[in-house]
Amino acid sequence: MQLLESKLDGLESRKIDSQKQTTHQKHVVMFEAAIVAFEPSAGAVDLRGVPILVDSEDFEGIRIAASNLATDLEEVTGVKSCLWTDVKQEQQPRESLILVGSLERSRFVRTLVSGGKLDVNKIEGKWEAFTTSVQEDSPFASVKRVVVIAGSDKRGTIFGIYTLSEQIGVSPYMFQLPLLCYCRCSLQI
Repeated sequence: MQLLESKLDGLESRKIDSQKQTTHQKHVVMFEAAIVAFEPSAGAVDLRGVPILVDSEDFEGIRIAASNLATDLEEVTGVKSCLWTDVKQEQQPRESLILVGSLERSRFVRTLVSGGKLDVNKIEGKWEAFTTSVQEDSPFASVKRVVVIAGSDKRGTIFGIYTLSEQIGVSPYMFQLPLLCYCRCSLQI
């Protein structure tokens, strides 16, 4: 019980410090520029119920993080996001999907890179780096737009996935502490 109280005290002091520093922000992002909006906007990708595509040959840790992201999206939006290992699983056209993968093992990410649709110059050859982008011209016939989280390696991809979870409002302490997650009617990139 004392350990839990000390963790809560630490979180509370961080919360107070972050509120002092960012009095005009409603959502605090620790390390990355904010890419998520909680209000509808023209041209944004709606993340409610969006499927997550991950290569079955990618690292197990990435597949686990992608599954956690699907759970986090459902927690926040109230709409289930499913995990895909191939785009052919869906016959009906989709507005969007989230693609997560490493440069090392994801055939989907490598296809985007080789087709010139994804610029990875900033992360290629680096450790634990990731990039996010929205591909308006999807390489998949049944999907219009693709939100891409591509990592230079396993950990970079996992960091990218959990950064998106953090930005939608899911605490990285969710599994350790009973923290509340606020349901949002609108969640967009």
